[in-house]
Amino acid sequence: MKEVDIEYEIYIGAPVESVWNALSNPAMVKKLYYGSVLRSTFEPGSAMEYVGPGPQGPETVHIYGKIVQFRKNQEFTHTCKVGSAYGADRINFESRVSYKLEAVGKTTKLSILHNSWMAGDPAYTNTKIGWPMVMSALKSAVESGMDLDFGDRGH
Repeated sequence: MKEVDIEYEIYIGAPVESVWNALSNPAMVKKLYYGSVLRSTFEPGSAMEYVGPGPQGPETVHIYGKIVQFRKNQEFTHTCKVGSAYGADRINFESRVSYKLEAVGKTTKLSILHNSWMAGDPAYTNTKIGWPMVMSALKSAVESGMDLDFGDRGH
């Protein structure tokens, strides 16, 4: 069975530039992605990875892939693989994540599409659970500067 696309839209009470900063600035990314930083040159075709505390220590690679598209304040798309800390078989599965930002008045509409899932991808269920947490953390951080504490569910 092929997994279905995961799609979300959220409206954030801040300008596009602030939301973009939260998605690409290392200090902000660390707040959203469970202590991980995003490493990349952001050039199409270049590598990207979310690295932070995890099962393999402080430099655990949680997610990695290649930059597909990067248009500042508009769109960020990358391929997505789960790091080997979560199982050696993960190298066999790849999906794709796209963030699109659009100004709507004085707010930002953020659309996230996580698609191109391969049948039987073991990351699918946890990814579907995790996206609403990431989006809620993003909205909270951008609008109020507050971090959300998800306890053990945030790992």
